[in-house]
Amino acid sequence: MKNNAMLFQLIFTAAAMLMSFNVYGQDVSKAASNVYMLKSDTLGVRIYEVKWPAGAVAAMHTHPDHGGYVIEGGTLSITDKDGKTEEMTFKAGDAFFGGPETHSATNIGKTTMKAVIFEVRRPRK
Repeated sequence: MKNNAMLFQLIFTAAAMLMSFNVYGQDVSKAASNVYMLKSDTLGVRIYEVKWPAGAVAAMHTHPDHGGYVIEGGTLSITDKDGKTEEMTFKAGDAFFGGPETHSATNIGKTTMKAVIFEVRRPRK
């Protein structure tokens, strides 16, 4: 009986830990709220209005499957979780898709870059 109580406590503790764990990593709406503004969160999809003024930094964050549409272009320096950095230039009208990833993004251009980003926050089928 004592072993059953200990097993129950272990299972309960593990379940509580898993429920509090963010399976998507550092949420962009919290980590980079200076750049990302949540516009909609429904049916497992989040839509963000994103504005990177020149020099602005979106701190390290994680996206699940995601995509975007560029409204006003610019140049970003993207640094992944391993420290690898890549410069990417976007033009108005560009669209992109990507799988899950963790990165930070700095606007290294001289203008404000604007985009709409969407995240699919439900399991793939």
